[in-house]
Amino acid sequence: MIKILLIFLLFNTIIFSQKKVLIVGNSLMFYNNMPFTLNNLFNVNSDSIQVEQLTHPGYTLRDHLDNFHYGNKSINFIQQHRYKNMGLNMEEMKHIYKYDCDIDTILKSSLEILIENTHYDYIIIQEHGQNIMHNQLLKYNASKSLERLINILKKNNSSDSKILYFTEYPSKHLYKTEPKKYKETIVSHYDTITCRKVERDDTIYLIKNKNFLTDTLSIIKTPKEFIEIYHNNLSKLLMVHDFEICPTSDIFDKVLISNSRWKMYRLGDHPSKKASFLFACVFYEMITGQKPKKTKYKIGLSKKSSTKIVKEVDEYLQLIKL
Repeated sequence: MIKILLIFLLFNTIIFSQKKVLIVGNSLMFYNNMPFTLNNLFNVNSDSIQVEQLTHPGYTLRDHLDNFHYGNKSINFIQQHRYKNMGLNMEEMKHIYKYDCDIDTILKSSLEILIENTHYDYIIIQEHGQNIMHNQLLKYNASKSLERLINILKKNNSSDSKILYFTEYPSKHLYKTEPKKYKETIVSHYDTITCRKVERDDTIYLIKNKNFLTDTLSIIKTPKEFIEIYHNNLSKLLMVHDFEICPTSDIFDKVLISNSRWKMYRLGDHPSKKASFLFACVFYEMITGQKPKKTKYKIGLSKKSSTKIVKEVDEYLQLIKL
């Protein structure tokens, strides 16, 4: 009986003392099942850390804060509020969008509900790259979204949750000797009053309201220029908010240059298995303070490749600590 009680107490101690990591992002994070790889790194090294994810294709942090997901559908609170102000009632919206739930009873995003129900020791944020690269998007989207997230954490007594900010790597066309020429084009519309992004399918709203902030794609010529702008803009956020920058873009650039035959991209600018493993190693070492102890993982990489990535990540992180 005493042995059973001791085992029960030990089990509960492990469960309640287990640290938790939440990854919030889009396809750059879920490609190659990177969160699962990171979770396996912790398991391989006997660390009491569990990894969870909230990732959706193309999402910004604001999208995560403004949407509730169930099944393969989502409810966007901003769009819901707009159409409500235009005279649509909940039953009409339910019919139009074919919701099979009472949308007027859903008041919180999936991200807020997760934070309400679970204390996360670390939250890894992967913001959409354009929101960091362009000044208006940085001010009206990235900064305000991060502030909203921090307020949700405070509201749920999770102010001690540490935020790690992923830095997006350069597009592969920047590494070509003759990069494509991109014209400056408008990529987003923002309501001048609410500073909320207006989606393309909000045609009625676009016609009714004519005052918008707009942002354009900047012409960046080199990977170095991209990384510098990205880090400089994140430094602006650091002046207002408390988080830690992950040097994922710097290490990605270093590994790609030193291993020119390696494929670091997959399907456009998405990460290859090597790149996703690199991200997992960066997150692992930033959380634990140590490099992964084993280098043979079931991730579709050779032992030689994974060992080299672990080594290069560790060398870079140790260098910037000096």
